[in-house]
Amino acid sequence: MLQIEHDTGWDRGCIILRPHPPSSWRANLWIVGLAALLCLSFAVGFALAGAWLILPFAGIEIMALFGLLYYVSLKTRVQEVVQFNHQEIRFQRGRRRPVLEWHCPRYWCRLHVTPPSHPWYSSQVRLRCHGEEVELGRFLSDRDKRALVRNLNAFLQRG
Repeated sequence: MLQIEHDTGWDRGCIILRPHPPSSWRANLWIVGLAALLCLSFAVGFALAGAWLILPFAGIEIMALFGLLYYVSLKTRVQEVVQFNHQEIRFQRGRRRPVLEWHCPRYWCRLHVTPPSHPWYSSQVRLRCHGEEVELGRFLSDRDKRALVRNLNAFLQRG
């Protein structure tokens, strides 16, 4: 998902990149709750029939589902921000605060797009400057990556 803001001359601006979240955290909790209700009702039925060993495995199954949904939810909360002005391009990546920061003079910054090695894979978009590079939008769809490349080219060509 792209959010693009710039002035009329494309001298200053910002591009915010976020993955499309599959569901909200509240929806995930409902899924876990319904799965736990269903799983525990079967487990209690079997435990009353004498197969009590199923209860710990039912609890492990519910905890595994919760853990996996939490992991996916955490991975979809990443955000990348590309800020630029007439002198510099600045890139930041993180969840709650920037974990990775990268900056480069706008004149020396180049956009490099690597085509996919297989039709199932996605292309890679990188900013390069003085032998250093940073990959942008690993989580974006191909359509969003094409829009990102189009806008970054517009920013870099007017710089």
